[in-house]
Amino acid sequence: METNKLILKQVALKGAVQLSKDQFKVDQDISTQVDTVINIATQLNEWLLNGYQDEVITKIESAGMKAEQKETTGGHTASDGQVKFLRDLLGQIPEEEQPKYKDVILSDSITWQYAKENIPVLQELAYKAKKKTDKAPF
Repeated sequence: METNKLILKQVALKGAVQLSKDQFKVDQDISTQVDTVINIATQLNEWLLNGYQDEVITKIESAGMKAEQKETTGGHTASDGQVKFLRDLLGQIPEEEQPKYKDVILSDSITWQYAKENIPVLQELAYKAKKKTDKAPF
């Protein structure tokens, strides 16, 4: 698996060089231009790596196994605040909606992407549930 990540990193670097080769000025500060290429390569690598991870998970799940996705590198796991917020929201949404989210939210492998995508959804569900209970009985 590490070999694949190295290949993706090389592809990203080559792509960044290709994208910025026409903008490279020999008579200007080279270190700034190299930093720009490295920043582009880093962004491309992250984008490629995210697609690669999704493909691996899809292949595992389509083979009939449950994929466990636990990110260990910094920046990919949800923050403690996001996890706490998600868990608080889980208790506020209707009981019939909870099973859809419960397994992931109560696990130790919540990614920041999952939190980013699902916090607004859970907030809307919690708001609708609260709105139903706040109605006057008459």
